[in-house]
Amino acid sequence: MTSETNTTVATTPSIYRVLDARGVLCPLPIVRLAAAIRELPVGAHLRLLATDPGSDADVRAWARESGQDLIEARRVDGEFHFVLRRAR
Repeated sequence: MTSETNTTVATTPSIYRVLDARGVLCPLPIVRLAAAIRELPVGAHLRLLATDPGSDADVRAWARESGQDLIEARRVDGEFHFVLRRAR
């Protein structure tokens, strides 16, 4: 049985890259996210998979502070799944 909680609802776009940060703790998911998003062309989408309990708040804050777009944030079976768009 899959438990899923949508916190941001949007149609999932084409994903340019998937970043697997499952099993690593703060600050590594954000450090890896920041490095990965810089490698994407503007407008490209990245999916981040994380298990760190602080990931939801951290990714939301990072997106807001860095000017990137958080398109989707879901929790699925204890994992956090995010889709971000490089805005700049």
